Amino acid sequence: MKLKSCFTNSGAYVPLFVLVALFLAGYVVASLLIIVVAMVCGVSVTALNDNVAMLLSVQFLSSVCTMLLPAIGTAWLCSTETKKFLFASTNGTYQSIKPYIQAIAAWILISPTINLTAELNNMLTLPDFLAPIETWMKAQEESMANVTDLMLKGNWLACLFVIAFTAGVTEEFFFRGALLNIFKRLSRNKHVAIWTAAIIFSAVHLQFYGFIPRMLLGAFFGYLVCWTGNIWIAVFTHFCNNASTLFFMKTDSDIADFLVSDGNFQTDELLWMAIIALATLPFFFYVTRVIKKEAHSPEKE
Repeated sequence: MKLKSCFTNSGAYVPLFVLVALFLAGYVVASLLIIVVAMVCGVSVTALNDNVAMLLSVQFLSSVCTMLLPAIGTAWLCSTETKKFLFASTNGTYQSIKPYIQAIAAWILISPTINLTAELNNMLTLPDFLAPIETWMKAQEESMANVTDLMLKGNWLACLFVIAFTAGVTEEFFFRGALLNIFKRLSRNKHVAIWTAAIIFSAVHLQFYGFIPRMLLGAFFGYLVCWTGNIWIAVFTHFCNNASTLFFMKTDSDIADFLVSDGNFQTDELLWMAIIALATLPFFFYVTRVIKKEAHSPEKE
């Protein structure tokens, strides 16, 4: 039986089932690999969260096995054109640096708005009857923050490779490659597909006090893919976003305190954030118009 493209003519939901199945299989494979690596390195599985090198290894293996490989596998099984399915086939377009610069400019201009929503999201409080859920959410947030802080103590290049580069590639191929394409086919509406993928992208990070800004960032990456038809532009922008955040957190600068705060911003500080966000939004929309106008994608509006 020929496996390649075997689900090309199957129902619209089949690629989604395939992606979920490969994700679960990848999770099992990643778990086994992590155990093997821990045994080889002489690290107890229960002590993984105390070892920087192992944490980075876990992050790398999990990202590749649960996101990158399932995305490629789904495209290989459900399409005759694997690269096109994942928006990775540029067909000779975007070989210049110009669209990448435009994407970075748009990202810089939307960042104040995303940072503002991050502060507002961080102030979220639930009603008293949902106190147990709020306690669980805060515990999850603290746990993820502790893991991130520990990973940041590792080698700079290793952190850059795993947290910025690997995450940028694997998450884009999974969420803006395979998942976005699948939802576009199911909904026949790119806006529904982009925002659905963005919501799932934010939810799987289990950082509820950063849900809205991460969702907005995911939607921005999704629109980049649909405007240009080129996932590599979103990958590059995603990498720059992660790398800049990593840099500010590693250097423990005042900018880092501004970008990654404890939610105790004063009213005047929030006001200035809002003013900057409103001032940069018109320029953001102008740059995105330029991107769409110059795009060579069938999705061009």
